[in-house]
Amino acid sequence: MGNFCSISISCDKLLSGCLDFTFEKVVCISKLKENVNRLQIAVDELIDLHSDVKRRVEVSEEQQLKQLDQVRRWISRADAAISKSNELLRDAPQEIEKLCLRGYCSKNYKSSYRFAKRVDEGLRDVADLKAKGGFENVAEKIPAASGVPRPSEPTVGLGSTFNKVWTWLKEDKQVGIVGLYGMGGVGKTTLLTQINNESLKKPNDFDIVIWVVVSRDLKPDTVQESIRRKIGFSDDGWKNKSFDERAMDIYNALSQKRERVENWGYYVIGSLLHACLLEDKDDCVRMHDVIRDMALWIASDIERDEQIFFVQTGAQLSKAPEIGKWEGVRRVSLMANHIEHLSETPSCSNLRTLFLGSNLLSTISIGFFQSMPNLTVLDLSHNRCLLGLPRDVCKLVSLQYLNLSGTGIKELPTELKALEAEDCILSRDESLVDELQCLKELNLLTVTIRSAAALERLSSSRGMQNSTRVLHLENFHDSKLVNFSSLANMKNLEILDICHCGSLEEMQIDWERELQKMQAPNNLAHVATTERPFRSLSSVNVFDCLSLRNLNWLILAQNLTYLSVSHCPKMVEVASIEKLPEVPEVVENLNPFAKLKAVKLSWLPRLKSFYLNAPPLPSVTDVRVTGCPFLEKWPASQN
Repeated sequence: MGNFCSISISCDKLLSGCLDFTFEKVVCISKLKENVNRLQIAVDELIDLHSDVKRRVEVSEEQQLKQLDQVRRWISRADAAISKSNELLRDAPQEIEKLCLRGYCSKNYKSSYRFAKRVDEGLRDVADLKAKGGFENVAEKIPAASGVPRPSEPTVGLGSTFNKVWTWLKEDKQVGIVGLYGMGGVGKTTLLTQINNESLKKPNDFDIVIWVVVSRDLKPDTVQESIRRKIGFSDDGWKNKSFDERAMDIYNALSQKRERVENWGYYVIGSLLHACLLEDKDDCVRMHDVIRDMALWIASDIERDEQIFFVQTGAQLSKAPEIGKWEGVRRVSLMANHIEHLSETPSCSNLRTLFLGSNLLSTISIGFFQSMPNLTVLDLSHNRCLLGLPRDVCKLVSLQYLNLSGTGIKELPTELKALEAEDCILSRDESLVDELQCLKELNLLTVTIRSAAALERLSSSRGMQNSTRVLHLENFHDSKLVNFSSLANMKNLEILDICHCGSLEEMQIDWERELQKMQAPNNLAHVATTERPFRSLSSVNVFDCLSLRNLNWLILAQNLTYLSVSHCPKMVEVASIEKLPEVPEVVENLNPFAKLKAVKLSWLPRLKSFYLNAPPLPSVTDVRVTGCPFLEKWPASQN
């Protein structure tokens, strides 16, 4: 016989528990619609708070402060909560449609209950984040520790070399870089270790000491990352920045720590000149043909299987090389030749870069571009007889940079307008302005404009405004006044050149509107960066504008670092804050030219002042003045 087990359960308790559980579900589902509305409001408030915190972090990091770990974690949690809540809000209408009996029941009870629970959890998470997001401080000063000592052993015979290097670093203000070279094993790393450790014994001597190992397989990103960790930049914004933006952040941080890195570029170029690896030609430098050929040979030899160069620049070619020579290459330069036609169809699936500028091109046959799927850079500049592009240009699905400057092209092929891979277009013909608006993914634009009407067309397109990075205004012969207010809204405009505008007298700005946009209750630094006029403009060059009297609008360019003004015979002053309209709350907080580092003023025979009644300009380190006989004392800094 089998064994039997008897279990006794109270029906009252069982029924009571089931009723309680069912009632809980009914209440949860009945509040679904209300909670969705509450979640929408709460998420909107969290998004605003999240934006405020991130903006405070960005302002703090511009001041070289380090983001607090708790703030970083809060931002990460808020990002996740916002994303999760938005998914719930997106699905909510479909779930609410399932409700019936005034929301107390559902056509799919299990699905509605689960969704209602998720909405309830989302509400609690968002409320918790809102409660914890009121940070008094979001960043702190970077710790003062200057470096990390490295293990070393007693040495023999390095004393005199160490003393010589240490004297250069400590006492010679003209020395910005010291290079240690020699055969392997002679003690370069040992000597550098001694310098590193000695610099840490007296913390006041050096603000920061960074040890970075650079291997033979140079990876600049890795070097930047090592420096970033030492400086204390946060991960969040760093990952989304370009190589050049990271370099600028590092430069600014080290400049504030009084590191003498400003002359790095001049030093490198100077070293190459002294070593005869570069030639000095007027205001430019160029690589000698022999040195260039050797560099290309070395590059091609070292990376024979990965990267092959085919360069015949200035070789007096009248026709393109045979298509067999194109196979397998990754970089081709046929610039400065006399090539008139590209009639064959080369097969070069590995090609990344193609320079065809400064030729005599008039036609490019259909089929020329069809076997270049990996081409990212195409330069067709200064081919004035080139009037169009073949339809198969749309085959360049990887194209990121297209230079059409100085060509006769007036219209882009319809196929190119549909190409979604465009990242950068360079054009020197304003007739292409309307054409460029048709490109779907135009992110960076360098354009030359030769009339006020073309500038107006450019300014009327929000997409073109956001895409323009470099703008050349030239040959405005019939315009005495140009409206610059539209340029103030070009959020990515970095470089502005104005030249050969003989009749241009005034650059008009809606001062009241632009100054009101900068208005802040306490301090200009509190203004959101996105609201500032000319917020990305860092370099301005004005040349041969015969009637121009001032550049007052530059007062609004708070991030300007380089300014060159030359051959403007009627210019009396560069800028004067006294000529601004009265907006006291803003004018008092304006600090024009605070970031200006380099100024070049040439052949301005009537110039009397750079910036009337200006305080010292603290960041200026390079001032070059030629042919300005009436220029008063330069507003130099105390340093």
